[in-house]
Amino acid sequence: MANLNCPRLITGYEKRLVQQYDTPDSTTDHHLHFSDEDESSDESDGKQEIVGKAYNDNELFLAVRQNSRVNFMPANRVHKKYPQATIKYYTKLLNDNHLL
Repeated sequence: MANLNCPRLITGYEKRLVQQYDTPDSTTDHHLHFSDEDESSDESDGKQEIVGKAYNDNELFLAVRQNSRVNFMPANRVHKKYPQATIKYYTKLLNDNHLL
């Protein structure tokens, strides 16, 4: 698994992120989308997962994978839109760093 503590620039990173988190048994095409606006989506199905982070002009963006799509969003909007995925992500980071 990638080191999620390593900050990366968004430019040139998106394609590698999608390839890196592509599941071997997946036959669907992955689509990457960068957005700083809320979108209507399947928020209630609970299948969102934060798979990485990146910085753009000193602002933290999180990569949220939902089904076959990876969407970069500002961290504060991810927290509001996907609270369960955010809690799971930060809990994992704390566990990985032996802080919990």
